Amino acid sequence: MEDLKQSTGFIAYIKNLINMSLSYTMKISTSVEKVRAMIFNGFEFSSRLSELFGLCNSQEALDDILILLKELQIKAQSHFPDLKLTETLNQWFARLEKQQGKELNLRTYLNLQFDLQTWTESIIIFAETNAKIYYEAAIDQATRDEIARETVRLKESLYQIALQYSKRILYTFMLIHKNTGLSLFNFNFAEQLLDSDLISGFLQAITSFGAEISREETKMKRLSYETFEIELTDGNSTVGALVTSGLPNYLTSTALAQFVQRFETRFKHELDSFGGNVSQFALAGELIREIFLA
Repeated sequence: MEDLKQSTGFIAYIKNLINMSLSYTMKISTSVEKVRAMIFNGFEFSSRLSELFGLCNSQEALDDILILLKELQIKAQSHFPDLKLTETLNQWFARLEKQQGKELNLRTYLNLQFDLQTWTESIIIFAETNAKIYYEAAIDQATRDEIARETVRLKESLYQIALQYSKRILYTFMLIHKNTGLSLFNFNFAEQLLDSDLISGFLQAITSFGAEISREETKMKRLSYETFEIELTDGNSTVGALVTSGLPNYLTSTALAQFVQRFETRFKHELDSFGGNVSQFALAGELIREIFLA
């Protein structure tokens, strides 16, 4: 009888352990499935962001933009409440809702496209963070491979929309000689031309003013001028100024810095002996096409 009691107690103990193990396994399984759902919600959300980017590209009617924004608003609140994109989506919807019945200007479409790139970056970080959690808990190799493929696709999609945007906002480029303030070279991407001498004089005045009022050696990098953005990059003997019709993204900033560096390397002798002849820099158009338009 004593052995029977001990055996019964042992069996009950084992049964309890099994039940606890099954309960824990169910919880883990549920958590893993939630993480998986969060990741794929991010991928689906990013596809809708790309669709909105396309609507802005073709400057579709405001009603179409608002319908998709509203959908994104709801999904962001439901799936990613802690991401900052929820707040900016709400701001965009409220702002555009007030514009109903009016025609949106190009700068509004471009500003929305700029934010779309930021939102897509947020989704990539969100997906990659949750993917690490999933990889540690799950053994489903097929799903792991699918997550990896979708993450690569999402990054490529972000690069493509960033590239489209960077080319779309290009307006005018000019290179200014630091010592004289002369415009050494300029290139107009748009049909409507700006007076390069006027803009270079304006930039020179702003730069000089900034140097006078600041005791630090930090230099102005970006400013707004009417409906344009002007990004500045300092070289050893030149300042590159890229005028864009929308906020510069990382591709335009990288291209601007690359141009200044390659120009000063290619025309080092001419810059060292510069006496006012700017025609010797005309071949820099090849660099423009290689760096900004390729």
